[in-house]
Amino acid sequence: MADWPAAYVRVDKFHPPKTFRFPRRKFGSKGETRSFKAEWCEKFDWLHYDASADAAFCHVCMSAELEKKFLASTKKDHAFISKGFTNWKEATIAFKKHLASACHREAVSGIQDLPKHVHDVGELLDSQHRKEKALNRDMFRRVLQNVCFLARQGLALRGHCDSAESNFKQLMRLKACDCAEVLEWMDKKTNKYTSPDIQNECLLLMALHILRQVSNSSCRNGFYTIMADECTDVANKEQFTICIRWVDDSLTDHEDVIGLYNVGTIDTNCLAVTIRDVFLRMKMTLCRGQCYDGASNMTGSKHGVATQLQAEESRAILTHCYGHALILAIGDAMKQSKICRDALDTHGI
Repeated sequence: MADWPAAYVRVDKFHPPKTFRFPRRKFGSKGETRSFKAEWCEKFDWLHYDASADAAFCHVCMSAELEKKFLASTKKDHAFISKGFTNWKEATIAFKKHLASACHREAVSGIQDLPKHVHDVGELLDSQHRKEKALNRDMFRRVLQNVCFLARQGLALRGHCDSAESNFKQLMRLKACDCAEVLEWMDKKTNKYTSPDIQNECLLLMALHILRQVSNSSCRNGFYTIMADECTDVANKEQFTICIRWVDDSLTDHEDVIGLYNVGTIDTNCLAVTIRDVFLRMKMTLCRGQCYDGASNMTGSKHGVATQLQAEESRAILTHCYGHALILAIGDAMKQSKICRDALDTHGI
């Protein structure tokens, strides 16, 4: 680079104005002087004049040789690339000859024509990556829609095995009526986001989103009642169901299921700790009401769950579950009816 003129590294070519005073050079034995002419730049727009060297260069060939590094012609015109052209007496002829040279044509083809037909590899890869990302997002959005629909309708996503006849996969193929790319997506071997693990994760995220909405709504209105009951499922595991009841600003009541919690025992302390843990996870303060069945572990006056919560929040009023009370009332009525029938039968009435 030390042998190159300083003007060579310039990005923009220099077209001197007509008012520029060009230095004059002597030519021939008679001492005739000549100088560079500004009108040459108008006729040959590729010219670059270096005032420090008082020489003319071809900006296109210079850029092809130094910056792009693809000028492979064996007929490089060094007078217009590295040395600089200074024979102003033969300038017009030399400029026309260089314009028609193989060196200049190759430089023009590489600098001006090639970029129009050849794109940068990085840009092409980035464009392909954007397309793949957009497709993946669209397909995953359809997967989420299917999971949400089946969960909302209480339908199983799959049977005993994740076969092609499962509700989820049949629903995906139904979407192929609107988007043919769904079939290609389902035929992929990997990265389909349709596995049971992905489905369960989607369900978990949806459940957490709903719980956040319930927590925000109930906390915003301030007051709510907790309802809880335990039962044993078919696997002989204790399931502790927790719900909350609250009223919005328009006095509309809401009952939201918070979840079913597998507890190791139905001991009073275990159930009370579970309720406190739910309050903590939901970022909710203690309630203003409690509603349980009449079991001693829930409503016991000394160590029941209601008693423990009232010790922390005295305004959490206990109400016997109306559903359980109704069942008890019906049972008592049926029992009294049977006693009456037996009495009538005894007296032959």
